[in-house]
Amino acid sequence: LNHLGTDNFATIEGPSNRSLRFDLKDNGTSDIFEFRNNAEDSLLKIDNTGHLTPLGGVYLGGTGAANKLDDYEQSAFTPSVRDAASGSNSQALSGTFKYTKIGRLVHFQIDAANIVTSGLTGTNRFYITGLPFTVSYTSVVPVWHQYFDGPASSVSGGNIIGRVIAGSSYLILDGMRGGTADQTVYVNNLNSGASDIRIAGSYMTS
Repeated sequence: LNHLGTDNFATIEGPSNRSLRFDLKDNGTSDIFEFRNNAEDSLLKIDNTGHLTPLGGVYLGGTGAANKLDDYEQSAFTPSVRDAASGSNSQALSGTFKYTKIGRLVHFQIDAANIVTSGLTGTNRFYITGLPFTVSYTSVVPVWHQYFDGPASSVSGGNIIGRVIAGSSYLILDGMRGGTADQTVYVNNLNSGASDIRIAGSYMTS
């Protein structure tokens, strides 16, 4: 058992000069219980609130690369509406925008009310930009749920769906029409200050 300043640690020695070190340390705000290897690389942390942080990821159902869960997070993001994919006129969105990321799978929710499109070119395609992560696959991925309210002019496609595009972090809208090409949703298909959009969907990131 060793004591050095604010750090206390115990080391278990094994064969071939291998060891496992347990640290109890004070980082100035809270105590941390930490496991380290003989190279003093941090492997696992437990803070004084019980938060567990395995720094190398978690393996579920096996020890292969396919079984490794190396990321989980949930937070909010800040999308905008634009009249092009990037470098264009934009307006901030008001509403609730959340995501959950589990490994490479990203699930997102957009609940935007009273969307303002003033300053955007009405004859351009309508974009929602600023998704939390870049889409990885080369195919178009349909969003599984949508609600589109208050179009200024009718979109004759029947069902409006959202799509996320590979290599991008934006969302576009199309009207689905059986037996013919989908209809693009343009900026002027929304009533500025009156249209609402609610979308929930999932996509894969890298």
